[in-house]
Amino acid sequence: MVKVLWFIPSPRDFVLFKWWMEKVDFVDRLIVKYKPSHIAYTQGVNFFLSKDYDYLLISSDDILATPFHVELLLEDIEKYKFDVVGGWINYDFNNPIGYKYASLTFKPPRGFNPKNPLSIHSARQYPYISMRDIVTGNWETPLIKVWFNGLALTMIKRWLIEKTKLQPFRIIRDMLFERGIMYDVKFSSECEALGVDYMVDLRCFCLHFGDTRKFVRVNKEKPYVLFIPAKGEPIKLEGNS
Repeated sequence: MVKVLWFIPSPRDFVLFKWWMEKVDFVDRLIVKYKPSHIAYTQGVNFFLSKDYDYLLISSDDILATPFHVELLLEDIEKYKFDVVGGWINYDFNNPIGYKYASLTFKPPRGFNPKNPLSIHSARQYPYISMRDIVTGNWETPLIKVWFNGLALTMIKRWLIEKTKLQPFRIIRDMLFERGIMYDVKFSSECEALGVDYMVDLRCFCLHFGDTRKFVRVNKEKPYVLFIPAKGEPIKLEGNS
């Protein structure tokens, strides 16, 4: 049985996410609340590497992941030993154009240069797959190779975390604080450079809440770090809830 840590950088408070996350009580969970992403990711990766976990499961707090989704990915890594396998999400149902697409691509963004953080400046650069094409596709298998899945509920093998450390593609300052962005693009690019097959299980669709920046509570709430062991009680590692 593989040992998994579900790491959740959580700058927002969505009760639907919390309810479902609490039902996934068969893996360890690390929740970093109300911290800028580059700080939260560093804490999550360091905690993971300090323990004997085999896989890091990562998702943000603005998607709905159920116990079934996590169990499905666990089955995938047990059976196929993938280096990376994840689910997929809708792009943004609040966007008049974006609601038609999944945050899923077979190719890198147009004009993307892995050495130039400014090479991506618009979501329109991404060759997103349409939701219609996914749900009507005559797929031979639910497991497909992609370039990008937005790090939507994604299992990553330990050696890849050791190699990549899950770094941001760019650091920006908006919403009154500094934060890292485009971890997903950088990770996809690193997987490509390393020759890693980036797999997605089409059965693992998670609802994405879309653009939720206005709900971010960084600098508005006191940050804290919570560890919830499988079948155990929450342990406060830092700060106050």
